Amino acid sequence: MRTRLRLEGRSSGLFGSLTFKDLAGTQTRFRLLESKTIFPHYYLTSVVCNMDNINKLRATFNKHLEKDGVKLSIIDFIIKTPAIVCKTVPEPNSARMDTIPNLTPCT
Repeated sequence: MRTRLRLEGRSSGLFGSLTFKDLAGTQTRFRLLESKTIFPHYYLTSVVCNMDNINKLRATFNKHLEKDGVKLSIIDFIIKTPAIVCKTVPEPNSARMDTIPNLTPCT
């Protein structure tokens, strides 16, 4: 059963009156809404890091992978790094259960 989502808001008056449109509630929309309202999250407003070593590593990998038609981007490294950290240090990636007094690592 699909439900319709109602997007609501107010016009600041700068752009005249705004009209609203009902959108079909897809599974993706519901999951995004759920992740924003149910699961704890936080935003990092400013992160400064030196990417020189990653750029050198990326260039080396891309040189070796060129013959296979593969080209790595910085995003590939940004996604891979937290995945490695979660496996190496599982404590931050854990859940508290009422029946178990300690944190249970999520695997």
